[in-house]
Amino acid sequence: MPEKINAICLPVAQVSGLHERGVGLQRREGSVPTIVSLLSLLGLVPLLVLAFGAVGAVPFVADRMLVALVDYAAVMLAFAGGLQWGVGLLSGGGRSSLRLTAAVLPVATGWIALVVAQFVSASSALGVLITGSLATLLTEYQAAPRAPALPPAVWLRWGFSGVVVAMLALVLLLRSVDHALIF
Repeated sequence: MPEKINAICLPVAQVSGLHERGVGLQRREGSVPTIVSLLSLLGLVPLLVLAFGAVGAVPFVADRMLVALVDYAAVMLAFAGGLQWGVGLLSGGGRSSLRLTAAVLPVATGWIALVVAQFVSASSALGVLITGSLATLLTEYQAAPRAPALPPAVWLRWGFSGVVVAMLALVLLLRSVDHALIF
């Protein structure tokens, strides 16, 4: 049985950068694997494209881009909850029921935002996503001293979340004053 557990856990540890000989993920102590930084930056590209498109000059296209932005931001928020879930399951990750419950809240918030986008408005859904992203950041900040991840990984995550919140807030602000960016 332990062999089966190791067969599952070893590849997960390698991909997550936790295994010291992970293929292409070797890193210095206290640093984030390069692939994690690269994928994080690439994850911002669709967000930026959709955000700028959502405040574009063509209303039909801007409305569709706004809906796509809400969808993508909801997925990103759910992913943030998944990261917290994973940290909570690690040994020493603060495996409390409160932490694991808090890890599920971003998923629920993303789902609520999708429902709000369908039944109320996409702009209202942006408000839900901004609130959920800020709450997730606050939860991560509160949990960091009790279950520290790599400090650079925390800063990367907070920086990523900061860009997401800033872009969503900018889109919400520009759309609320009927301002369009002309490219």
